[in-house]
Amino acid sequence: MSTLLEIESAINELSLPDLAVLERIVRQELQQRHSVTPADATAPPRVLGLHAGAWAVAEDFDAPLPEDFWLGNDP
Repeated sequence: MSTLLEIESAINELSLPDLAVLERIVRQELQQRHSVTPADATAPPRVLGLHAGAWAVAEDFDAPLPEDFWLGNDP
């Protein structure tokens, strides 16, 4: 028997008061999982311009790639 079937079988055997308790526990767990904020939400805001000039885009950035690249022959 699969785990899901075992869980379903166990739930079917619960009394109504026990089902109500289980429902409350599951709802609380789901609410806690959805209320957790991602790590980025607690990080300080980004500051623009800290690394200005640290890199540059190549002049040929938008140029088409050579056929050798698409054929896997590019070294």
